[in-house]
Amino acid sequence: MLLPQTYGPFETSEGRRRAEHLVRSSALAYARDAWSYDRLLELAGPDADTSRLRTGVDVAFSLEPRRPAAEIADSIDSMGGELLVGVNVSGLLRDEAGHARFGLVGDYIETMAALVRGLLGAGARVLLVPHVHLSGGQGESDIAAIDLVLGMLGTAERELVSVVPPELDAAELKWCIAQLDWFVGSRMHSTIAALSTLTPTAAYAYSDKTHGVFVTCGLGDEVIDARKLGGAEAVQLMLDSFARRDAIGHVLRTEAPATIERSRQQLREVFESVDRWRTEPSALEAIG
Repeated sequence: MLLPQTYGPFETSEGRRRAEHLVRSSALAYARDAWSYDRLLELAGPDADTSRLRTGVDVAFSLEPRRPAAEIADSIDSMGGELLVGVNVSGLLRDEAGHARFGLVGDYIETMAALVRGLLGAGARVLLVPHVHLSGGQGESDIAAIDLVLGMLGTAERELVSVVPPELDAAELKWCIAQLDWFVGSRMHSTIAALSTLTPTAAYAYSDKTHGVFVTCGLGDEVIDARKLGGAEAVQLMLDSFARRDAIGHVLRTEAPATIERSRQQLREVFESVDRWRTEPSALEAIG
């Protein structure tokens, strides 16, 4: 079973061949956006049982937020009277290797530091949110990238910036993000935490998958592509998104509930399929 995901693009014939084999060998496959569903149909081939090729949404939409420990939650609650915004800085993009791997333009860390300054200048207090953490802050850990951003800020600026502890799990981070007035992230799942709690959000993205997810919530225009835009131009687009946060919130309240319900429905479908396969083993067969 393939849970909702992005399919492609495949840049080599060998990569595509393996993807086709995996899809056709599966008993059930979901795509998490309309573009990926078209790719899924292509990979499965014309003879596939399309009733088992389904559109879906990322499973993270179903994750329930959970209030973290009192010390952390109370600290965030104490900022409730301020205009509080969140920024996720991805450790995956913090160095030259990340820039080369994803084809980023501009300096990612400098762009994110400039964004934080811009948000402070607009009267906001900034909460930096690490969404991926490795022991000791090594590798692609977001906290390492956040430290680089903090190092570019002045003393007065840092007094208006807080950092969420990196040890929180996904449900606790989702609770933190839900307390914000606006959020921007490079990690796709950090932005899903915002979208699925109806928190106005934008993405500074490094792959096509993020745009597909935002489209499911009616916010395709709120994705800034870091492979095409960097520096002042990217910062301005993110600040523009921050400025229209009320309008974004209205779109989310209108569009996102259906996406959240779809994530719950697909989980019910998954469990129903597994139960049926247990009682009817003959029904468990490959798509292609």
